[in-house]
Amino acid sequence: MPKALRRTLLHLRKLSVNASGLIRAGILLWIRAGVSPRLAIFEGRAPVLVIPGTFRAGVRLKLRSTTQRSSISTGPGGSLVLGDRVFINQGSCIHAEQSIVIGDRVSIGDGARIYDTNFHPVRPGQPVKVEPVVLEDDVWLAAGVTVLAGVTIGRGSVIGTGAIVTRSVAPGSLVVGPAASTVERFPIPSAFRRTP
Repeated sequence: MPKALRRTLLHLRKLSVNASGLIRAGILLWIRAGVSPRLAIFEGRAPVLVIPGTFRAGVRLKLRSTTQRSSISTGPGGSLVLGDRVFINQGSCIHAEQSIVIGDRVSIGDGARIYDTNFHPVRPGQPVKVEPVVLEDDVWLAAGVTVLAGVTIGRGSVIGTGAIVTRSVAPGSLVVGPAASTVERFPIPSAFRRTP
C-alpha cells in the first residue's frame, strides 16, 4: 500500500474515532453531569461518571480509557472543575467530596488518583479529613501518582511516577519518589504552556 494512501487511511480512522468520542462525551456528560461540554472527547471506553454534585469542564477535555476505564465522581455537595485542554489518561480516579480544581493544560497519567478526602477516620473518634485540592495550570502528573486532601500543586510542576503527594508543591517543582520529595526547582516563564 502506498505511503500516501496509508497516511490518508490512518488520518480518516483518527477522525472517525475522535468524532465518535466527541459524540459519546457530549451525550454522557449531559446525561450524567448535566453539562454541555465544549469539544470533550472520550477515547476508548466511556469513563465511570457519578456526579451528584457539580461538574464543569473547559474546552477540549480528553479522557482516554482504551485498556482501563477511568472514574470521575463527586459527593452530593462536591464540586469538580476542569480547565481547558485537560488530559486524563486511563485508569485514573478523581473524587471531589468538597472541591477539586484542575487548571488549564493539565496532563494526568495512567492510574493517577486525586482525592480531596481520606474517606474514613484514621483513628477512632477522629473526623474524616476533607480539604480542597488544586492543580494549577500546566501541571503534569505521571503514571500512578496519588494526590491527597489539602494539596495544591503549583503551576508547571511535574510529579513523577508513583509519588504520593500529601503536602503542597511549589510552582516549577520536580517531585519524585513515593515520599514525593522535591528534587529540583525550575523557573516557569509566563508564556509557558504544557499542551497535552
